[in-house]
Amino acid sequence: MSGPALFRCLQLDRPALVAVYGAGGKTTLLHRLAGELAGAGERVVLTTTTRIYRPEGIPLVVESDRRKAAERIKNVLEKQNVAALGRHNLPGGKIEGIDPGWAAPLFRETGAYLLVEADGARGLPVKGFAPFEPVIPAASDLIIPLAGLDALGARLVEEEVHRPDLLARATGAACGGRFTIGDLSRWIGHAVSLGAAQAPQARVVPVLNKADLLEYPRTPVFDLAGAAAGLPGAAQIVFTSFRERSPVQFTFDLAAGGALLPVCSIVLAAGSASRMGRDKLSLPLAGKTVLEQTVAQISRADVGEIIVIVQPGSPWLKNPPAAGKYTVAANPDYREGIAASIRAGLGALRRPAQALLFALGDQPMIPADAYRMLVESYRRSPGLAACPAYNGKRGNPVLFDRRVWPQLEELTGDTGGKRLLDKLPPHEVTLVEMPYREILSDLDTPADYESLLDP
Repeated sequence: MSGPALFRCLQLDRPALVAVYGAGGKTTLLHRLAGELAGAGERVVLTTTTRIYRPEGIPLVVESDRRKAAERIKNVLEKQNVAALGRHNLPGGKIEGIDPGWAAPLFRETGAYLLVEADGARGLPVKGFAPFEPVIPAASDLIIPLAGLDALGARLVEEEVHRPDLLARATGAACGGRFTIGDLSRWIGHAVSLGAAQAPQARVVPVLNKADLLEYPRTPVFDLAGAAAGLPGAAQIVFTSFRERSPVQFTFDLAAGGALLPVCSIVLAAGSASRMGRDKLSLPLAGKTVLEQTVAQISRADVGEIIVIVQPGSPWLKNPPAAGKYTVAANPDYREGIAASIRAGLGALRRPAQALLFALGDQPMIPADAYRMLVESYRRSPGLAACPAYNGKRGNPVLFDRRVWPQLEELTGDTGGKRLLDKLPPHEVTLVEMPYREILSDLDTPADYESLLDP
């Protein structure tokens, strides 16, 4: 599943040197990231600048000479996409990591993603940093301070957090007291500043893991994102749950004041048009085609990337209409129904997004304001889904938050997202009443088309 992938949310669209530090799941994050990148055909090297347990199921190179290490790693990567690297074997199943000065030449010589675990935390959700931590390569392109949200409410004692005295000193919390949202906000700021001092050219993306443990996730998530918005050098803040198929739960753009990432749109335009008897999306309408009119209306709403899903033989693939903020992708399985087009849209998504607006290509009569109202309602209260209604009756388009994208991928046949809407908790589905009857109608028959020409 390429759309919701962690590496896309972190904007890792080319090989990079990435360092992760802090607590709350560093090893899990790095292995998840390595698996996604390898699955996308990229080459990856996992290593550490401290000490880690020997990775299971990954070829391990242990070499104390940097040049020899690079050659051995390249040999492994010729056969498979992931390798691990250490300098020495240690007692207890651990390996000693590389000197941080190795990172830049290794990255340059292997041409692979280099993923570095830059400190330890004894498996606890949050930590205080010792004076020698973290150990981040100066040439890092991306640094990720990480903490677990199960730190909230934890006592500042050795059994529940790592180095509680240093954690208290960095955050102003009381040793033995409970760790609060305010304490975590201050920890994020402290961790960002430590990382930026060691790798001043790197993008900084704090990640807070175990968002699924929050009983009411939106309030603390938004509070933490708002507090992080003013941090110098921090680009985004990402909330994850590595137990989920799609690990990214929320992503906020800190450069935009802590706003959620954009709502993007997928226009489903790969249907067979059997009731119309001809290609209804290419029919002329007010100086454009039906599909062009639909996309033009969506473009006027507050959406980011627009992806138009068409049949493999569509003229839009070779000669799309005048330039706009959309891309076109084919659904080779269009005969399977609308669910296949939904999957094709998720696979075609290349820009990070928090939600997707699924629109039908044969609804050119829906005004831009209807799309805008739906997006604005979701932004005010980001539940799992939102859909428009006219006199209480649900219509199209339908908006789905990224937390349910894996469930969208499991849909089959020609029922689209309606089946999923019926399964979601009612309090997580926002019904947006609007004065547009057009949300209930699409263009199925010649009579429908004639009514548009002569309203």
